Amino acid sequence: MKRKNNTYDLKFANLNAFFCLSCNNAGIQDFYLHRDTLVIDILWGPSIAPQFKEFHFIFNKKKQNWFLTSTISLGGNDAGTVSNSYYKILNPIISIKDFYAENSLALFNQKAESISIGFEPGNFKKLLEQLKNIKEKNQEKYLEKILTEREIFLISYQYSYNRVSDIDYSTITLKNVQYANDCGYYLEQMNILNPAEELLKNVIRQFPDRMVAYLNLGDVYRKKKALKNATYNYHIYVNMMMNKGLSDKIPLYVLDYIN
Repeated sequence: MKRKNNTYDLKFANLNAFFCLSCNNAGIQDFYLHRDTLVIDILWGPSIAPQFKEFHFIFNKKKQNWFLTSTISLGGNDAGTVSNSYYKILNPIISIKDFYAENSLALFNQKAESISIGFEPGNFKKLLEQLKNIKEKNQEKYLEKILTEREIFLISYQYSYNRVSDIDYSTITLKNVQYANDCGYYLEQMNILNPAEELLKNVIRQFPDRMVAYLNLGDVYRKKKALKNATYNYHIYVNMMMNKGLSDKIPLYVLDYIN
C-alpha cells in the first residue's frame, strides 16, 4: 500500500482475498479503507438465495500487516429463511497474506466472540426466544451488526426474492401478533431501534387496535428523539386506554412526555 497525500494506492498480492469470478456465482466484490481498517465485501450465490460476507482487517503497525478481526455473514434462501452471524476474533493471527475467502470456516479455529440468529417468515416465537437469550448474555452490542430493517421485512412478510409483487401481508396474524409485538419490545429495550420501529409499524399495520404496540413504538421514537412521532403514538395509546377505562394503568412517563 502506498500513500500520496490523503490518497491510498492499494494492490492485492493475495488473489484469494476474493472469490474467484468463475465460481459461486460471485456478484459484488469490493473493498474500502477507513483509517486503519480494511473491509472486504463479497456478494455471491443465486439470486433467490443471496449470500453476503464482510471481512474486517486492522492494520498492525508493529508487524506492518493487516489482520482479520471480525466477519459478518448474512444469507437467505428461496423460502425466506435468513441466517446471520457475526464473529469478533479476540486474538487476530490471520493476515491478509494468508487469508482465503472461500474457506472462511477454517478461520474460526481460534478464540472468538460470536452471535448468530436465524429466522423465517412468521416465526416470531423463535425470534423472541433468540432475542431473550441475546439479552441475557448481554450480546446486544453485536446484534445491530446483523439485524436490520431488511431482515425484519424478511420475517414480517412472505415474499419471493424474484417477484416482489408476491408479498403476502398476512404473515403477522392473530396467532403470532403477541410474539411479534414482544420482539419489537425486546429490540427497543436493547436499543436496536430501526428494526424495532419497522416491526412495530408492521404490527400496527395488521392490528391497528393493539394498544401496547403504540406504547412500544412511542418508546422507540422517544429514544430516537423524534418528538412528533413519539407524541403521536403516545396520544393514540393514551386515548385507547382511557376509552377502555384503564387510565390508571398508563405509565406516568408517558403522561409527563405528552404534557
